[in-house]
Amino acid sequence: MRWALIREVAFHGPLPVKELAQRLGVDRPALSSHLPQLLECGIVAVFPDPGGDARRRCIGLSESATCHQNGHGLEVDFGELVVRFGEKGE
Repeated sequence: MRWALIREVAFHGPLPVKELAQRLGVDRPALSSHLPQLLECGIVAVFPDPGGDARRRCIGLSESATCHQNGHGLEVDFGELVVRFGEKGE
């Protein structure tokens, strides 16, 4: 679940929690149970809704992460950890 979450926000940018849960095929409480660990590690961060709705939270990669698109997919560098995702969810 956590790898899938990281992949979604790496490829699509910050997403509202509700949309992210739908993309992952889980309910919001199930998704929310994974967020504290990823937030604490600095892998993801909470961002304001780009539409200005203060009730909505968006989840995206932390600002310390850098993403590099290559011919095989996406590489996300967190400093001490580099994750490579293939284009088809590999």
